[in-house]
Amino acid sequence: MSLQITIKEVDDIDLDRYCLLQQQSFEAIFADNRIYTSYLDPTFFKWKYSTPAGKARIAVVEENNCMLASVAMYPVYIVVKGKKKRGWHFVEAAVLPVARGRGLFKRCMSLLIDSLKSDEIIYVFPNSSSIQGTIKAGFRKIEESDFYVRCFFNVFNIDRSAIETDFFFTAGQDVYADAMCAKQDVVVFRDAAYMNWRYKQHPHFTYYIFSPVENGRILGNVVARSVIIKGIRMLLIMEMHSLYDEVKKEMMSFVRRVAKKENCFIAGTFSGKNGKPSLSSTGMIQLPSYILPKRHILMAYAKQSVCKLESEKWFCQTGDWDAF
Repeated sequence: MSLQITIKEVDDIDLDRYCLLQQQSFEAIFADNRIYTSYLDPTFFKWKYSTPAGKARIAVVEENNCMLASVAMYPVYIVVKGKKKRGWHFVEAAVLPVARGRGLFKRCMSLLIDSLKSDEIIYVFPNSSSIQGTIKAGFRKIEESDFYVRCFFNVFNIDRSAIETDFFFTAGQDVYADAMCAKQDVVVFRDAAYMNWRYKQHPHFTYYIFSPVENGRILGNVVARSVIIKGIRMLLIMEMHSLYDEVKKEMMSFVRRVAKKENCFIAGTFSGKNGKPSLSSTGMIQLPSYILPKRHILMAYAKQSVCKLESEKWFCQTGDWDAF
């Protein structure tokens, strides 16, 4: 069979072959960071590629009955200057080692970009092997996210019995999402449907969730889970944002209790400039970028000038990056 590149949805793909492609393509990167690829299974991709905003599109390269490469994008709702529209997150840019150097990544991206409506935004967090191809495809750098950490040395006496994992987002989250969007130029719409899909419906990972409430009104969200990166066990904060900075202390109290339960003495989060945690309310400090295992760069592309990509204030935290 000659080389073919087609766009498919998750239900049209042989997921066993697709999972093998992903595992083999990312094997070296994952091994370097001591991360297992076993979670890249059919259940994971069925969940990930069916979001509240619709079905993902996957550009798949096949030759001689072998799956050589793929690039996927899943849809989310993005609010740009108060207007909600469907945007796309580019993910899983996978190319088998034997197929690299043939321009397959670029051809997959071009095919997916051509399939989009003129006013849609696409964003991506490229790794070191795909960043040049991303730039050549027309993506612009928005910003490089920083990593913030806090160490806990006095968690032994914290009561961990109050920590539950059965929290579900309800209609109050929709109201909070609207209020959050009013404070940002560009932000993924974090309503109840999105948050439940992203965190509660994940087939493999368990997330701890807390939303401070005042007079029935949600004031913020914090979402975290334990991870092991390069042999270090830590609590990774996916979301930590609020309408008022004062409630961050209550949210960090929750983080400390989760750290106790998960036996983590370090908590950390990726954040862009527009969502970075303040030292006074969270006690988190920024790590120098040169000691991080990966540069966390947000890039975006718009077929039309729906916004000034580089100059608008984007809200971006760990949860916007699909790797976790």
